[in-house]
Amino acid sequence: MTGLPCMHAIFVFLYNREYAHDHVHWYYSKEAWKMAYNGNINQIPDESRWPEFESENIEPPVKKSKVCRAKKKRTRATDEPRAPNTTFSK
Repeated sequence: MTGLPCMHAIFVFLYNREYAHDHVHWYYSKEAWKMAYNGNINQIPDESRWPEFESENIEPPVKKSKVCRAKKKRTRATDEPRAPNTTFSK
């Protein structure tokens, strides 16, 4: 079995008087967690200790417009009159 057993499998283990821990992958054990997090994590120094850079200001990337379907209705100018009601019902 890889990963964690589901609730049904755990009940089968209990019914057969087996330990569910015997059927769980070692990756999910406490020892594996301790090995993954036993190293030191260095702190980030405060801003006054950051190195200075002699480059231009970094700008964010240009935002690209999404590729989408073109509008059917065009945008009217502010001084353009509205069209008369041209909708017809059946």
